[in-house]
Amino acid sequence: ESPSPMSLPMGENMFYWLDVPVPENARPGIYEGRLSVQADGRAALEVPYRIEVLDITLPPLPDSAVVGFYYYPPDDPGVMETQFRDMAAHGINAVSLSGSFINLSEAGGLRIDWERVVKLDRVMALMRRFRMRRPTSLYVADIYEKLKLPRVASAWTEEHDRKFTTAIRLMNNTAINRGWSRLMFFPVDEPANDPGHMPLARRTLGLLKDMDGIITLCDLNTPSSVEELSPYLDAVVIQVSSVSPRSVELTAGRGLSTFFYLPSFGSYDTGHDAAFHRVIPGWFLPRNGTRGIYYFAYQLTVGDPCDELDGNHRDWCAAYPPASGESLLRPSPEYQGIRRGIEDLRLVYLVRSLAVRCQESGDVMLGQRGQSALAKL
Repeated sequence: ESPSPMSLPMGENMFYWLDVPVPENARPGIYEGRLSVQADGRAALEVPYRIEVLDITLPPLPDSAVVGFYYYPPDDPGVMETQFRDMAAHGINAVSLSGSFINLSEAGGLRIDWERVVKLDRVMALMRRFRMRRPTSLYVADIYEKLKLPRVASAWTEEHDRKFTTAIRLMNNTAINRGWSRLMFFPVDEPANDPGHMPLARRTLGLLKDMDGIITLCDLNTPSSVEELSPYLDAVVIQVSSVSPRSVELTAGRGLSTFFYLPSFGSYDTGHDAAFHRVIPGWFLPRNGTRGIYYFAYQLTVGDPCDELDGNHRDWCAAYPPASGESLLRPSPEYQGIRRGIEDLRLVYLVRSLAVRCQESGDVMLGQRGQSALAKL
């Protein structure tokens, strides 16, 4: 950020985030310096800093590992590009999207919402550009209202089944034809929290599971809901606060891709600090053998993103918009923790790959070192 004078009322604080990108050609070693903070009428405050640059280049996360955000695209393409560049720069490799793109025509048939498709085209183009080519969760619970489908499973008829499956097939074919990432369809949110939602989840997920080429996903926070719905699923999302060894054991034993999700960001979350969010992707994921985690949310705001009281819901921000005249997004403390956790996770995968190379080298001493490294992990 370019330093510029700030007018600050007496007794208030101002935070400045200092991100230090390390150039690829930087020599390993210790770098030291001082930051000077000057206020009118006061002596300058000198803040020393020390940065250690290691001679290790961390590889990106493998395709089998996912750390992503629930993402709500802004209308401004320039802002969207800035957000994707920020995510990619810090190891985020996936996003989860919300909103179907099928409507009823005036004649009662189904038609593609091309305005929505164009917006998704922009998102998918940025995903390609920043190498986020993993399957993308698409939450399509709005389809019930759009297609006038009952929200009570017992009211569904064969006609409702046909309309629902046709809409899903249209969306899936559109994604394929336009070169998007594969879509994982997510039709019911946390069905175990509402007894009426479980039958609807069984009905809709059962229909999707019988369709060739459709990937099914649902968030399940109890072992009983995993047992009941797993036959219809390819992937499961479990909220971190609801995780149990039994749930993870069930999903792994049934061959499902397992993700965690963790809400949320913003000044409301006084109990979640950077250290907590560093541990979740950095060590908790590989210990559990899960595929990855999605955080809620990168940015979902009403009005001023820094004001929690100016809308009908609070703001969720991993990265706050830049201040006037600046270009850098301002990370929340939680997001800073996640960024460090991703580095830890990349280090885990680096050690694993090196350990395997040691074991396959044929050298006895290298093989022992590889085995020792894996034992420590």
